Amino acid sequence: MTKETKETKETKETKEIISAHDNAKINVFTYETPNPRAIIHIIHGFGEGAWHYSDLASFFVQNNCTAIVHDQRGFGDMSELSTREKRRKQGIIPGYDYFLQDIKTIKKLINSRYSAVPVMLYGHSMGGNIAINLLIKFPSESYSGLILESPWLRLFSPVQTVVTRLVAALSRIIPNFTISTGLDPANIARNIEKIGALKTDGIYHGRMSLKMFTEITAAGEFALQNAEKITLPTLLLCAGQDKIVCPNAIREFASRSAENVRLIEYADGYHNLHLDAVSQVVLKDVADFVLENTANTTKNITKQEETA
Repeated sequence: MTKETKETKETKETKEIISAHDNAKINVFTYETPNPRAIIHIIHGFGEGAWHYSDLASFFVQNNCTAIVHDQRGFGDMSELSTREKRRKQGIIPGYDYFLQDIKTIKKLINSRYSAVPVMLYGHSMGGNIAINLLIKFPSESYSGLILESPWLRLFSPVQTVVTRLVAALSRIIPNFTISTGLDPANIARNIEKIGALKTDGIYHGRMSLKMFTEITAAGEFALQNAEKITLPTLLLCAGQDKIVCPNAIREFASRSAENVRLIEYADGYHNLHLDAVSQVVLKDVADFVLENTANTTKNITKQEETA
């Protein structure tokens, strides 16, 4: 494990490289505040990396939470690689289950460092798809709550069934063949500065293997069919103007869920709500949800500290 730390008055930022279950290397970023109310375990979206969540992590630190986010496989910082080597890794995964296993590895790390602090799972877009599947398939993973921001359950522009079946068949023959998704960054958020930086930061990309597309598509349908199995307090955020993922699929997930899932829609919001023009309202809703679902636990932690 290698580790780099940068400290300010308000926070301690740490980047470390840990080993996954198959000995692959994972970049993990921790934005730490003393005596946190909660740990926010963030799962980033398609094309992104952990670095893109530094603003969101700083927001959580300002609200007395420690945030932890990692580069998912096929994404994130690959600056040490040549252009050709990047092409061999971007948008490619051995299998969807590796996403889940990596999260479990990091959750074990969190538990070892913050055993008495509640942990909330935060998934954005593709990360929302993955977070839902993790909790359905591994219900023993203990989290105090779930925040889903524009989860990818279905795409805004549906792929025809015949094409989906063809891609699925090809993915078994050439699983690592990648395609460009053609995703327009202008649809991500109304934030000229952030979206401009995204295009040139060398981290963001729009490539995806046939295997990844096939398995994420199937995982989205699995999440919809098993929505009632999410039993944690859940905040489900939907962008009314989302042109990347399907808002109706998010509404369908809410309708299939129990009362523990609270849907909030932002009629003018774009896909990346925490960076969009509506971000101030969105982040207040998120902060309120975290406060509401950690209040009792935080009291217990305080009592334990006083006793100690």
